[in-house]
Amino acid sequence: MPRRVRDLEWSDDALEKIGRRGLTEQDALAVLDNAPQILDQPRKDEPTPDGFMRIRPARLRMIGPGRSNRILTFIIELPDEDGVSALVTGWPSGKSEIAKYRQAK
Repeated sequence: MPRRVRDLEWSDDALEKIGRRGLTEQDALAVLDNAPQILDQPRKDEPTPDGFMRIRPARLRMIGPGRSNRILTFIIELPDEDGVSALVTGWPSGKSEIAKYRQAK
């Protein structure tokens, strides 16, 4: 069971990624504040576009309503000892993610 996520931090790179999808750090904080569903995203070996393999580290998938009550998904790092997780990326949730969120409620 992951430690409780109490706050988020982000890099310029993460803000650029979510910004391309029309989201902001305020959207991520709103999801965190609205009792999100937090699911494990296990470590996974995956191919890169240039044909190499990379290891995707274990992270968390945070799903919940954002500022406009639209369901959003954010990938975040595992929290540190203080409960702070780094934002990796995010997007408007798809049908399966919305179903997972609603099923948990």
